[in-house]
Amino acid sequence: MVLSFYLFVFFYIGARTDSAQAQYIATTTVSLTVCGDSIVAPSEFCDDGTNSGLYAFSIATRNCSSCIAWGQYCGDGVIQPFEGEECDDGNNTAGDYCDVSCQNESDPVTEGGGGGSGGSGGGGGRGTPGDDGIPDASVDGGIEYLGETNLNIAGRAYPGATITVLRDGEVERVVEADSSANFTFSLTEQTPGITTLGFWAADRAGRRSITYAATFQVVQNAVTTLSGILIPPTLTVTPEKAPQGTAISFAGSALPSTKVQAYVDKADKPEETLASTNGEWTISYDTTKLTNEAFHTVKANYIDEDNIQLKSGYSLITNFYVGTRDVGTGLTADLNNDGVVNLTDFSILLFNWNTTNAVADINKDGSVSLPDFSILLFYWTG
Repeated sequence: MVLSFYLFVFFYIGARTDSAQAQYIATTTVSLTVCGDSIVAPSEFCDDGTNSGLYAFSIATRNCSSCIAWGQYCGDGVIQPFEGEECDDGNNTAGDYCDVSCQNESDPVTEGGGGGSGGSGGGGGRGTPGDDGIPDASVDGGIEYLGETNLNIAGRAYPGATITVLRDGEVERVVEADSSANFTFSLTEQTPGITTLGFWAADRAGRRSITYAATFQVVQNAVTTLSGILIPPTLTVTPEKAPQGTAISFAGSALPSTKVQAYVDKADKPEETLASTNGEWTISYDTTKLTNEAFHTVKANYIDEDNIQLKSGYSLITNFYVGTRDVGTGLTADLNNDGVVNLTDFSILLFNWNTTNAVADINKDGSVSLPDFSILLFYWTG
């Protein structure tokens, strides 16, 4: 199993759901699915009920693997020598140099040749089996041209938002959401296999979302469609420091006309409002109920009350301070102040891990721990 460094971090942090340390991870439920119920849901690639992923001897008998891809099989276009395959041309048809069981066969010769002496006959030539001896349009020299490996992406953010698409930490594409918050694009000539893309959005006010990550299977010689992406909302707090009893404002962008929920600290009941038709939302919050002279946090998500499956992940957690002391509330992951967030800052964070070092304590909660690491990843520039 191949796991990237980022995936390891996501799984590790996600395992601690009982702690505030998991709050920086964006998780989104695209649909309610059960892998193994023999129903292929929109977010599943396949589901045959067993999902063993075992090798199969034909396309018709191939086995699904964990609902994300087909297991290896004769006819998948990839030679599996450990399964006894000598060839694999992507089908289970004989007469094309590779027979129905993925074993080599002699050169197929068309039957349309004229009257030559001995051998194959004049004018026949090599081609696919047919009535006229003319090779099929998709065949040249006995090699079948399969479809291109392409990728279609579809998701939703906020009206007019700019979405940056990342692959392996590098910018793959920048697209813009339309007036209904939808965005779509295509990527051609993709490498088949497991891939991970990251998506983050900047709304019209320049506020940035947390990065949404999606891991999926790109199918060889086919068009793979990744849909159901929901970019978490943006969130800012104004002012970032206020005396107890003063109202502060939570604001950002979300999917239009959805219910936005803002969770302060570890509150079970969120503050709620409805996003406007252009995606903007604002919540006025009374700080009287909060502890004085202390840092507090807020995070937000959105849901569609008419569609229970449409629920975003959480925004980036934002700090604010209730009180009058002179404290800094702005977050910075550039620990050595060199203008970039990279391995140097990561090294500083690790060196001060589980200490109270003020420089490495990015969120100013009194300890250098997983929330600080999550913030550093969010601002990572490389």
